[in-house]
Amino acid sequence: MIQESLLKTNFLGRDGFRWWIGQIPQESAHGGQINGAGWGNRFKVRIMGYHPYDLTELPDEDLPWAQCLLPTTAGTGAANHVTTVKVSPGDVVFGFFLDTDNAQTPVIMGCFGRTSQVLTSNTPGPFQPFTGQTSKINNDGTALKKDETSEQNAESAKSPRNVSPTQAKNINDDEISYYSAIGDKIQLANTVKNTLVNKISTEINNLLNKIKAPAIFTNIKNEINRVTEKIQAIINGLVGNMVNTLFKKLSSLLNQGLKLLYQKVYKLIFLATKNPAIAHAAGVAVQTAMVIPVKALQETISCVPGAIISGLGSVIKELLNSMIDNVENFVSCAADQFSGALINDIIGKITSGLSSAIGGIQSILQFFPSFGVDSFLRTSSDAIMGLVGLFDCNQSKGKANGIVDQWIIGQGPSNVPAPDFAKILQNANIAKGIGQIANIETIGSEDQIISNNFLSSVIVQNAISDITNIITLPNLAGITTGGFIISGTGELMQINSFNSNTNEVSVKRAYSGIATNYVSGSSFTITNTVPQEFLTKSVESSPFNQKYGVFDIFSSVTRNSSTNSCYTGKPTYCGAPTVTIFGGGGEGAAAIPLLGAIIGFTGSIIGVKLTNGGSGYRFPPFVEIVDNCNQGYGAIARATINDTGEVNSIYIVSEGENYPIGNVYENTSVINNLNDTQKNSFVAGNYIVKSVLIQNPGQNYNQTDTAIDQFNNQYSIEVFEGSINKIEPINIGGNTTIVNDLPIIVIKSDTGFGALLRPLLDIVPAKFQGEVKQVIDCVT
Repeated sequence: MIQESLLKTNFLGRDGFRWWIGQIPQESAHGGQINGAGWGNRFKVRIMGYHPYDLTELPDEDLPWAQCLLPTTAGTGAANHVTTVKVSPGDVVFGFFLDTDNAQTPVIMGCFGRTSQVLTSNTPGPFQPFTGQTSKINNDGTALKKDETSEQNAESAKSPRNVSPTQAKNINDDEISYYSAIGDKIQLANTVKNTLVNKISTEINNLLNKIKAPAIFTNIKNEINRVTEKIQAIINGLVGNMVNTLFKKLSSLLNQGLKLLYQKVYKLIFLATKNPAIAHAAGVAVQTAMVIPVKALQETISCVPGAIISGLGSVIKELLNSMIDNVENFVSCAADQFSGALINDIIGKITSGLSSAIGGIQSILQFFPSFGVDSFLRTSSDAIMGLVGLFDCNQSKGKANGIVDQWIIGQGPSNVPAPDFAKILQNANIAKGIGQIANIETIGSEDQIISNNFLSSVIVQNAISDITNIITLPNLAGITTGGFIISGTGELMQINSFNSNTNEVSVKRAYSGIATNYVSGSSFTITNTVPQEFLTKSVESSPFNQKYGVFDIFSSVTRNSSTNSCYTGKPTYCGAPTVTIFGGGGEGAAAIPLLGAIIGFTGSIIGVKLTNGGSGYRFPPFVEIVDNCNQGYGAIARATINDTGEVNSIYIVSEGENYPIGNVYENTSVINNLNDTQKNSFVAGNYIVKSVLIQNPGQNYNQTDTAIDQFNNQYSIEVFEGSINKIEPINIGGNTTIVNDLPIIVIKSDTGFGALLRPLLDIVPAKFQGEVKQVIDCVT
C-alpha cells in the first residue's frame, strides 16, 4: 500500500484517474485541423486549473492537443463506419489525462451543452462563452435558426418546418422553411387543355413567393431574369398561334377578295367596251398586279413572329417589375390581367408589323371594310387558345377528366380552374381602350354627366352595334368632338361630332381608324351598370397604359382596397378552410371540413363531412384543403368511391395545424339544418365517431380482442381469418363520447398486428344523449 501511494508505476491505467473541464479555443489556434486538413480527431483545449486565463501568458496556439474518444455507435472508420466529431470552438468539454499527473496528454470524453442563459459573443477569449461559428461553418440564419443552444425545450435548436417560407414566417418570425421551394407550383403537361395562362400564373406565383421570403432568397434581379425567360418560352406558342390564325383569315379574305376584284373590274370594263375578252384580260391583269403585294404580305407574316418573340423579354421584364410592388397575393384575376397586358402588346406589334404589307393589298380588302388586323385578333379568342384542338382527332377530352394539372411541392396535387379565354380577351380590350384615352373620368350615373357639364370621355356598358356610326345618347350636355365611347365589349369609339339638338353622336373606330357610314342609330342610357373597375378609380394617361392597357395589378389600387375588382393585397379576413374534391373522372362531390383541437382562433382538420357524393368517378378523386390566407398546413385527406362512381367517404391521414376557424356559420348549407345543440357542438369543434374505415385489416387478430380510443370510446370488432372484417363504435348517439381531436383507435391484442383504421367523424345527432355516467335502477 505504501508503495502504491508513494511510487508511480508508469503503467497506463494504474496511476489514478485525473479528470478535468476545459474549453476549445478559437478557430485560429487550430490551423487547418478543424477546416478539413487535420490529422485524427483532436482539438486544442484550455483546461481550468492547469492553464492561465491570460493569452499573453499562454497563447491559444501553445495549448496541448486533446484526442476525442468516440462512442461505440459512431464507428472508427473501419469498414466505412464513421460519424463526424461535432466539437466546435468555444465548447466546454470534459476529459481526463492519459498520463495522469503529468497532464500533457488530455483526452476529451464529452461536452457540456450550451444553454440560452449563456451569452454567445463573437469575440473569443479564454474561459468565456463565444460563438462556435467558423470561417468554414457559418450559419447566416437562412437554412437554420441562429441558435447555439442544446436544451430540453421546444425553442432550442429548432428544426426547419416542412412548410413554405411564407407559411413559416406566418407561424413565427423565428421559424424557417425546410426547403425554399416548398409551396412552389409545377404546371404539368396536358395535351388536351390549354394551360398557357396557368403556366404564366405558376411562374409569377413562384417568383412572388421567393420575393416574400428574402431571408432565403436575395438575388431578386437574377430570379426576375430567369422567370422572364420561362414566360418568354411559354408565350412563343401564343405568338405563333395568333399569327397563324390571322394568316388563315387573310388567306380566306384574299381568295374571296381576288374573285370580287376580278368581278368588279370585269363588270366595269365590260360595261365600257362590251367586249368580254377585254374585260377578262383586265380582270386578270388587276389580279396579277396583286401578286407582288400578296407575296410581300406572306414574307412579312413569316418574319413577324420572330421579331415579336425576340422583343418580348424586355416587355415581360417591364411588366414583372411594374407588378411586383403591387401584388402580395397572386390570385387568378391577376394572372388573367398579366396575360391580358401581354396580349395587348403582342396584338399591337402584329398590327404595326403588318401595317405596311396590309396597306399594299387594300384594293383586295376594300370588299371587307369591317376587317382590321387589330379588331380581328381582339374578337377571336381562338387566337389565344394555343394548339388545343390538334389532339381532338386522336383522343377524347372526356378521358382527360381527372388529370392533375398542377402539383405543389411539399403539398401535392392542386385544383386549377380552367381560364376563360374569352373573358381575358374582353378585359384586355377594355383595358387597352381605357389606356388610349387622354384622361378618363369614370361615370356612375346620368346625373353625374349633367353636373360635370363636360367630360373628356364617356364609358358605356352597352354594346355598340357594328351597323351604325350614329348613336343617340340623351342628356349628354357638353360632349365635344374628340371624346371617346367604350362599349362593354371593349370596343373603342372616337366621337367625330355631336349634335346637341338631336343628341346624336357620330363615332369611328379608334383602333382601325375606319369610320362606318350608316344612318340608323341606337339609344344608350348611362346607369350604374358601368363596370366596377371603372367606377372605383380615375386613370391618367401614360405611355405604359397606352401600350399595355389599364390593369389593376400595375397600380397600387390593387392591394389597397378589398373592394377592387382584382384585389391582390393581404386577405382582410381569414375564413374557415374549404375542401375541394377534383379529378377522378367525375364531378359534383362536395364536403366541408370539421375543425378540432381548437386553440384560440386556429385548429386542425380532424374530419371531413361529405355533403354530396357526386357521380361518374372512375378512381378516387383528390382532396385539397386550403384557407384563403394560406395559413394552415399539413392536412391530408383521401377519398374513397363506391361501385356506382360516387364518393362515399373521406378520411384524414394527417390533421395538420394552424388552420383559421373563421366563422363556421359560413357553411350555411349545413348550419341551417342544425338545432341549437348541434350548432354549439359544431362551433366548439366537438363531434362523434360515425364509422370506421378499414384501410388495412391486419392479421393474427382474435374475436376476443377489443378496441378503444383515447377518448375511451369502445368499438366492436369482427374478425375473419385473423383479419379485422368490421369495426364500429358502440352505441352511436347513445353513450358515445364527444371527440375534439382525431381519434386514435388501438386494438388490444396479444397476437394481432398491422391493422390501419381511419375514424370518420360527423356532427352530433339531433337527439344526442352523450356519455352515460351512471345508471340508477328506480324500480328495485
